Amino acid sequence: MNGRIELASSGPYHYKPAMVRSYGNTVGYDSDLALTCSFNKHTGIKPTRDRKRAQIMIGYITLGTNNLERAAKFYDALLAELGAKRTMTDKRMLGWGRRSVETMFSVIAPFDENEATPGNGAMTALLVGSGEAVEKIYQKALELGATDEGAPHDRNSSMGFYGGYFRDLDGNKLVVYCLGWKGK
Repeated sequence: MNGRIELASSGPYHYKPAMVRSYGNTVGYDSDLALTCSFNKHTGIKPTRDRKRAQIMIGYITLGTNNLERAAKFYDALLAELGAKRTMTDKRMLGWGRRSVETMFSVIAPFDENEATPGNGAMTALLVGSGEAVEKIYQKALELGATDEGAPHDRNSSMGFYGGYFRDLDGNKLVVYCLGWKGK
């Protein structure tokens, strides 16, 4: 396969690929989640840098919800504290992000229409820049109705991992954390 394919979003609140263009020897897309890959017929697809696009490994993360409206209010307020805004809305799924080159965070009503349940051992980690930010986001989550799973603390790791754990309104486990911070 030779050529490059780009899918561009039609707007910041609806993910609808609006156009496809073919260029050189790469395959990728540029939308609310930007990823550009080289295609090598012998080894497959591998991430590369192209213009201002950064490499990302994970395009988006989804957590299940049984109440999309309630999840929207919770995450609109919580993720705004991280500088994120809603980047995708459809009848089953909502997504948030800060820039097109970052992983998108999303919630979804399960496609099979069964009850959404939190995964045992599954957790989403929200990276912030300081211990103060960890505490602020953690407190905001609790104010919004999240359940405490461990107050912000230093995990005594060699990386200076400082994190606060909580479960969202559907029981999904999250941690807000920073690295290189040893606490007060």
